[in-house]
Amino acid sequence: MKRSLTALCLAAALTLGTLAGAHLWVNAARDRLALRETVLAGDSAAAAGVTAAYRLWDADGHLSWETAFTPGGTPETVFRFDPERQEPDMSWAFQPYGELNYSLSSIGIQSYTGLVLPESGEEPVVALAYGVQERTSPGETRTETVPMDGYSPYYPLLFSGRWQGLSDSFDSSSNGYLSHYFRIPVPPEQTIEVSVTKDDSGAVTAVSAQFSQDMPALWSGSAVCPEGIYLVAGAPTADGTDALECPDGPGVHFIPCREDDCPWFDLSGLRLFYPAEHALGLRLGEDGRLLLYTREEGKLALTVLDRETGEALERLELLEMGEEETLLDPIDSGPLHLAVLSGGAFCLVQEEEGRAVPVLTGSLDQEEDALRRLILRSQALAWDGARMVWGTCDWYGADLGVWDAQGLQFLARYEPGPAWDSGWPPSIYSQGAAPLSLSFG
Repeated sequence: MKRSLTALCLAAALTLGTLAGAHLWVNAARDRLALRETVLAGDSAAAAGVTAAYRLWDADGHLSWETAFTPGGTPETVFRFDPERQEPDMSWAFQPYGELNYSLSSIGIQSYTGLVLPESGEEPVVALAYGVQERTSPGETRTETVPMDGYSPYYPLLFSGRWQGLSDSFDSSSNGYLSHYFRIPVPPEQTIEVSVTKDDSGAVTAVSAQFSQDMPALWSGSAVCPEGIYLVAGAPTADGTDALECPDGPGVHFIPCREDDCPWFDLSGLRLFYPAEHALGLRLGEDGRLLLYTREEGKLALTVLDRETGEALERLELLEMGEEETLLDPIDSGPLHLAVLSGGAFCLVQEEEGRAVPVLTGSLDQEEDALRRLILRSQALAWDGARMVWGTCDWYGADLGVWDAQGLQFLARYEPGPAWDSGWPPSIYSQGAAPLSLSFG
């Protein structure tokens, strides 16, 4: 009995000690987490009245921080600890989309247990390697150069999309509708160098493939709506032509979707919705209209389209475009739409009473590499009639800038640095669909 009582007391003491340690650890984490501001350009006075909110949570789902801050000010953080694990909102990673890609790519596969190469299937390069495998002796690496146009006159393409939570993909190698509609011809000189390695027992241990020349850079953009997916795509070449061929010509293409049948993407209904030369991007406006970006006579143009009629409701010339310039992915935040060129020029458009109105143009004063890095992050925009605030963030922090008619006035980076400096585990992530929000006070 005494032993049992002693063991019980010891267990209770250990439990209390663990709880006390956890309490101290959580409170320490609470006190140590903060945002570290590094001013990159300008003065924080130019951001007067701007408030940003940034949310973080730990990988275990028990701790979260909601931090509101003003440039140059002291952040205010609301800390939460939940004994029950809370699954972070990852809806940002499951946004609807539609995109066109190559399904054929260079590969390098190694295996120490033996690879099984199919004679045919959805992996065209692996299927090509099947014949080389048949001619490879045990203990040998065999390399053969295969003419690509002998395999297929067109590059195999892959359409993939997500609509109302439903995802699917289609390969032109096995889908006749896709292969008939979108085509990129293979030049006669294109070859693939395929290598297969077998061990002494005859098992395939490595496969690699390399194209003799690069394929045209394929890009696509989309707007996903209840009735289906609107898609623009292109494969520009060095001589300024578009290698992507469509039966009805270039423009906005439409893929109908259906919830009550599978497949959800009805590729048999692929059609040209709106003809347009030199499309650069496509977005969905807050009011449900399509926003089509095109290059026209050396200018970036925006055409607003009615989804029901296909009618062009508005056409705006936004920016001058250099011959080598491209449009980076447009940024959307409610009624605000930011178009940024690779050279740094930008135009902010606001939807006002059924119209698209350019409200600010200028230069972001950033190098192209920095712009592309910012574009890939989560985005937020705000406009007060004179100033544009653009914020971007990822797992490692946030950037916030202020521009007006005179250009860049303020730019700063915000990092949750003290958490790492103090040795706390760096398992902190930005939260969900809107990890950064901006407003004017």
